[in-house]
Amino acid sequence: MSPISQRFAIPTNDDEFEHLCRELLRHHWSRPGLEIFGKRGERQFGIDILDLSGQTPICAAQCKLKEEHKNLTPSEIEAEVNEAKKFTPPLGKYAILTTAKISTHAQRKLREINQSHKQQSLFEVELLTWDRLCSLLQQYSEVQEKFYGSIPFERAIRMEANLLAIQGGVESLTVRADGDSIDSQINEARDCITKREFQLATLLLNRIQRNHEGKLGARQRFRVTSNLGAAALGLGKAEAAAKLFFQAAPLRPNDEQAKINEVFAYLLVGDLVACHTKAAELRREYPGAARLAFLWLASAPNEIPSSVLESEINTILRTDPEVALALARRALTEFDFEKGYPIRSRRCQGGARMVSAPIGISPDQPGKGTSYADGLPAKAGTTRTIAAGGRTTLFASPGFRHRGKRRSNPSPGPRVARRYSASAQENR
Repeated sequence: MSPISQRFAIPTNDDEFEHLCRELLRHHWSRPGLEIFGKRGERQFGIDILDLSGQTPICAAQCKLKEEHKNLTPSEIEAEVNEAKKFTPPLGKYAILTTAKISTHAQRKLREINQSHKQQSLFEVELLTWDRLCSLLQQYSEVQEKFYGSIPFERAIRMEANLLAIQGGVESLTVRADGDSIDSQINEARDCITKREFQLATLLLNRIQRNHEGKLGARQRFRVTSNLGAAALGLGKAEAAAKLFFQAAPLRPNDEQAKINEVFAYLLVGDLVACHTKAAELRREYPGAARLAFLWLASAPNEIPSSVLESEINTILRTDPEVALALARRALTEFDFEKGYPIRSRRCQGGARMVSAPIGISPDQPGKGTSYADGLPAKAGTTRTIAAGGRTTLFASPGFRHRGKRRSNPSPGPRVARRYSASAQENR
């Protein structure tokens, strides 16, 4: 006996609707790799949800949240489908999920599109109305419980915390490399990282792993894994990025950059002791590596005075922008503004861009995010990591106050930042 049809409340905004649709499609299509694709304002090729797992055929969907009395017109359907045709690699299945009314004209247009696509070997288009989505909610009780259970609807979904800053963008995590056709495919994925198309890069790299499993050499596996780590970091998934960098290290055990990537991974997961210890060991092997010097400084115990740390850095390394700002940060945590501000000034002249955002990570609680207003300095003597669209800053605040209130934009700026240059590059 069929369950009594139940009609659920329509989500109130686009984000809620997209996340509901994603969860339903993960079950309906048996595609757990479906993710929200792109950001608002970016070109999305008529795609809001995309399967990043690398499975074929590639599945994607468009979400159309409308008032129930409004129609989804045939021209809207055709426009979205035409946009989806431009996506590469080509889609194999495409769905439009909507809360709008569907007229007979719209249904006729959908049939015409599918008939035409079948003749041209293009993707199938599926149209899921709100009635159909309500039916799926009854079918998949876990999704219903998540969105309509006794707990009020919450969207604690995209917490992009633990994301460290990367000088020059996350493209600095990877480099192009010559080789066979597989290397060319890896380069294509790497180019997506350069363009900050992290989800598409993840899709391409996962496809390479699926299609060439058993054929990848150690160096190619290192490249794929490192690029996946770069893409994960660009998406704000610090723990996933660290895991991938850990996996990549033994693939090139004697490679300098692979070793540095591993040290970086310890910083990403908040294991400052391991990070500092391994950085110290590698500095004996690679004394001129500026990034190692930064990692060593960034993970140094608080009880070590900045003057002692600075004495261990040679004069050439001190001119490196990353190292200079790391020294400035340490100096400011000790309220040594004579050292801190001049160093920061030189660092800024070197082209660094200070970034702040409403997500904070405290080093003494790695992995836990705290929210606060943009521009507010942290508690006196503390350091924080700020994540913002693929870039993050560590800053130390002396806790300036003005007329009994904390200043929202103190000057001179106590939010002296240390943007980690996570150039965990793959092996050249």
